[in-house]
Amino acid sequence: MTTNRIEKSNDGELVIRDISPSETAEVYEMGKNEPYFCGFWDREVIEAIPNSSDCYALTARVNDNLVGFAITQYSPTLRKATWENLYVAPEHRKKIYDGTSVSRALSEAIIKKMQSVGATSINSLTEQDNRPINNLLGKLGFEEVGNFFWTRKEL
Repeated sequence: MTTNRIEKSNDGELVIRDISPSETAEVYEMGKNEPYFCGFWDREVIEAIPNSSDCYALTARVNDNLVGFAITQYSPTLRKATWENLYVAPEHRKKIYDGTSVSRALSEAIIKKMQSVGATSINSLTEQDNRPINNLLGKLGFEEVGNFFWTRKEL
């Protein structure tokens, strides 16, 4: 399990780590009602991530409380990662831990994680009006690659 610690004395310690089986229920509860996700994963999908060979999740905790998570998929054949979700609880979105936000710490950690498994690129699809994440992605070196029409069909 990978763990990164970023500390700030006033608000506690921020810990970014690989999701554990004991955290999946919390991640599911945190993500299931977020409107920007265009539908969230079933509980069984989240529960399968800790043992997956192609899906990865990191959690962010402050004082042992879950405050955010990031989920990606990785195709070893294509050597491409797809960033599925990034979520930070509203009360932690503007807090800074040792000079960085929870969203930036999660983002940098998930990028490093994808590099470590062999990804040569990572794609992210976000709502155009979600300025905070789009600004962050730009600061992290993501480039807009086109104007896409995102569709989904439930099977």
